[in-house]
Amino acid sequence: MFAGILDLATGELAYWQCGAREPLADCAADSAASRIVDGGGPPLCAADDYAYAEARVRLQPGEWLCSSPTG
Repeated sequence: MFAGILDLATGELAYWQCGAREPLADCAADSAASRIVDGGGPPLCAADDYAYAEARVRLQPGEWLCSSPTG
């Protein structure tokens, strides 16, 4: 699972990853897509009382983020 909250005014995305493959992001105008690897943890309900780490990234107009298939 990947969950996030995007602030449309600032472009800041706060997100958490729960056992999912890292999403792809294009966070620089001249770069290729890359995986964002912060904010990870085990699948939901796999570990009792696990404190998932929040991570943040700021997206600029025209930048994108998408989920990635597993495997």
